[in-house]
Amino acid sequence: MTEDCHTSLRLHSKGYQSVYYDKIMVAGLAPEKFSSYVGQQVRWARGMAQILRLENPLFNSRLKLTFPQRLCYFSACSHFFFGFPRLMYATAPILYLLFGINLVRGLGIETLAYALPHIVLGMNANYIINKTVRFSFWNEIFEYAMAFQNGIVTMMAVFNPKLGQFNVTDKGLQVDRRSFDWNSARGTIAMSVLLVVSLLSVPFWLVQYPQVREAVIINALWAAFNLILLGIAVLVAFEQPQLRHAHRLKRQISAVIHGTNSVSWTGKTLDASENGARILLDNWVNLPDMIELELVGDSGTRVCLSSTITRISPTHDNHIIVAVNFVDVSQAQYDALVLVLYSDVEEWYAQQRQEIDNHSPHLSSWQQGCFGHWTIAFLLTRLRCVSKSKLRLNSIGMAPSIPQLLQQLTLDRYD
Repeated sequence: MTEDCHTSLRLHSKGYQSVYYDKIMVAGLAPEKFSSYVGQQVRWARGMAQILRLENPLFNSRLKLTFPQRLCYFSACSHFFFGFPRLMYATAPILYLLFGINLVRGLGIETLAYALPHIVLGMNANYIINKTVRFSFWNEIFEYAMAFQNGIVTMMAVFNPKLGQFNVTDKGLQVDRRSFDWNSARGTIAMSVLLVVSLLSVPFWLVQYPQVREAVIINALWAAFNLILLGIAVLVAFEQPQLRHAHRLKRQISAVIHGTNSVSWTGKTLDASENGARILLDNWVNLPDMIELELVGDSGTRVCLSSTITRISPTHDNHIIVAVNFVDVSQAQYDALVLVLYSDVEEWYAQQRQEIDNHSPHLSSWQQGCFGHWTIAFLLTRLRCVSKSKLRLNSIGMAPSIPQLLQQLTLDRYD
C-alpha cells in the first residue's frame, strides 16, 4: 500500500545509499474532500502496518540494514498506530464516569502530579523538534479526526496483513456546496456524545460518592479536554465550497502586458494559477478590458495568453495590482503555462513556511522550575515519603533541587 517506503527499505537492505535533498522539487495535489483524505491516510496507515508486520525492520535479520536505518523504519511504521491509543485516551474517562471502571490505578491527584509533567515536557520536546513543519494543536486534532479509521485498519493489518486493496485517492474534485460528511465522522460523533453523557453524570458522582471526589474531578477534566478536541475534529467533516477553480501559488514571475497600439507594461506576478494571476505594476495605467499577457519563466519558458481584467486595486505606495483571468486557453498554451508555473527552479527553492508554531517561548523555563521541583516535592509529600515539616527549603527560600530532594528523602527514611 505504501510502495515508496517499501521500495526504499528493500534498496537500503541491498546496500544502496540514498541522499535526502532538502529542496522542494515537485508540486502535488491534495485531496479536496475529507472522505478522500480519510481514504488516503487509511491506505498509508494500512501499508505501513503491513511493512511492520511482514518485514519487521527492527529485528528481521534478513534485512541488511544498519541500526539507525532499523530505528528509522520502525519509527516511520509505528507512527501510524496512533489511532488505538487515541481511542483509549478518549474512552478512559467515559468508562470511569459511566461504569465506574478505573483504567488508571492511582491515588488521584498524586497520579496527576506524576503524569502531567511527563505529558507537558513530552509535548514541549515534540514542539521544539517539529515547530517549523507542523502545529502542535492541529496535530492533536488530526490524530483525533483519524483515530477511528486508523485504529481499525492498523489492527486488522497486524492480524491479517493481506487484507485490503490499493485504492487511488480521488483528486481534482470540485466542492461546490456546503455539506457534512456524516459517514467519515460518525465514530468521532459517537465518542463526543458519550463524553457529553459522561460529563452529565458528574453531579451524581459528587453527591452519591463524595469519597471519590478527587478522582471524579480529574476524570471530568479529562473528559472535557477530550470533548474539546473531538468537537473540533468533528468540524473537520464540514465541507466548504471552493472559491477558486484552480490552486493559486505564490509566484513572482516576469509579466508583460500588451495593450493596443503596441504599448506594453512590465510587472511581476504576486500569485498565479492555471486560470488567472495577480500582477503588480509600478504605476497607474489605463488598461483595456482585454489584454494579451506574456509570462516568462526563469529558464526561458514563456506563454502568451488572452486575458480579461477582473479587478484593479491601488496600493499604499502608488502601485497597482491587476487581477486577470485567462480565456480561450488552447492545449499548447496550457502546456506552456504549466512549464512556467511549475518548472521555475528558483521559485521552488525560495518556498519556505511563513508561519511557525508559536508555542510559549518561556514554557521550557517554566516547566523546568515548576514541574522539576515543586511537582516532585508535592508528589513526595502527598505519598508521605517525607512529611511537610521535613521538606526543608534551601538558603534562599526556594524548593530544593532534585538531587537535594533525593538526599533529604534518603536521610529521612533512615533517621
